[in-house]
Amino acid sequence: MFGLEHIGEVPDIEAMNERTILLLLADVRTAMSSFLARNYFITGSMAKQLRTSQLHGVLPVFMLSMALTGVDIVRIVPHGLAPLSRTDGVPEGKPLRDLKGVTIEFHAPGSTITQRVHYFTVDATDRGLTHYPEFLAFVRNLAPTTTFIKSASYLLHSNKFNEMRSALLDISDYVVQDDSCNCMGAMAARSRPSAAPSRSVSTAPTRRKRLRPCRSPSAINIAISATRAPI
Repeated sequence: MFGLEHIGEVPDIEAMNERTILLLLADVRTAMSSFLARNYFITGSMAKQLRTSQLHGVLPVFMLSMALTGVDIVRIVPHGLAPLSRTDGVPEGKPLRDLKGVTIEFHAPGSTITQRVHYFTVDATDRGLTHYPEFLAFVRNLAPTTTFIKSASYLLHSNKFNEMRSALLDISDYVVQDDSCNCMGAMAARSRPSAAPSRSVSTAPTRRKRLRPCRSPSAINIAISATRAPI
């Protein structure tokens, strides 16, 4: 997962009293209010809602959402990516965000298999990605994937996200998205000409050789690439 929202920090529940815990839960509810009411996040609002006296970043939102589904969080650790050597010099300017990552290790209900969710704060524009090519390399190394995409304001339709759009389409066997994401024309171009795009994603474990574009109600304002097997 990745987005512009800051990672934040794990709340120190043991040091909190009942009042501060209730304030934290109220702040999480407020941060989720746009999504629950409209089915999408408002980035400008979240920038303020995720920086309160109790709520710092998206990490507590992830943790509480996982807890509500019965997930057992094992540990949370920083996830750094080793910088790649450059031959094209240092890019001009600065990205909207410095690249930072975190990994949440967890057990699904009734399972002892450790799974991982990675989240990165990143500027995913073409210009932003020039500052950290290691992130795009990380995304490409996830292949083959089933990818869920929910972007804001039709971002992937613009020419500012060519690198990320190409990477997602290159690594994905299946893409689940709504119409604010990759335009269907770009996705159809990656499918075999003789095969018509499908509107549903097969649950069969057999890997497909082409993309299967489909539509699905939006869920979160970030893009997710997840391997089929636990990682």
